[in-house]
Amino acid sequence: MLLLVLCIAVAAKNPRFLSTSNLQNTGRVIGLYGIFSIGSGLVIITGGIDLATGSLMALMGVQLAILLSQWHCPWPLAILSILVVSSVLGLFHGLLVTRIKLQPFIVTLCGLLIYRGAARRFADDQTVGFGNANGFEFLQKLATERTFGVPNPLIVMLGIAIVMWVVLHRSVFGRYLFAVGQNEAAARYSCSRFTPIPSPPPLMRRATSCTASPPRSWEDAA
Repeated sequence: MLLLVLCIAVAAKNPRFLSTSNLQNTGRVIGLYGIFSIGSGLVIITGGIDLATGSLMALMGVQLAILLSQWHCPWPLAILSILVVSSVLGLFHGLLVTRIKLQPFIVTLCGLLIYRGAARRFADDQTVGFGNANGFEFLQKLATERTFGVPNPLIVMLGIAIVMWVVLHRSVFGRYLFAVGQNEAAARYSCSRFTPIPSPPPLMRRATSCTASPPRSWEDAA
């Protein structure tokens, strides 16, 4: 309701707020940040925290640009590679928290510093771009253009949101996440196979960050 009131007030003050170009640009930004916010929500539901989001997106964006523009990898292979790497890093973070019993604040803070340093090292402290997108025009269109006037990142975000709604509200796994976040002790005593703050949320968190990396990278390179 507050957001609706705010939009009405801004539109009344500046009619260009409701222009097609501004709505499309706003939708693209909402889609971009909404994708990895969905992953953050999974971690927050379980009572966790993730400080390494921005650094991981930077690292995955740099890797994607290098794979596409310098190594000339096929774009499906490049996307798959950064998706696998980011998911493995998320699983590693989850294992450090659930098995080694490290605090998620410490784990993700170290990840923030490591990923940021790695991104700067791979990029040699320079801007890494995608050139003229030869060979991966479809990926560029998917990340930056629109379908029937709707920005593609917003469409991707809505698809992910629907899937995650089903996972959270229509699956045992979703109820398990809410139970852990609400009361870890109660979840422990009510479940015979209990793992505190399970590893899948960090893994899924990294996967959504990786998904948001291509449109974010093209936005920075523009």
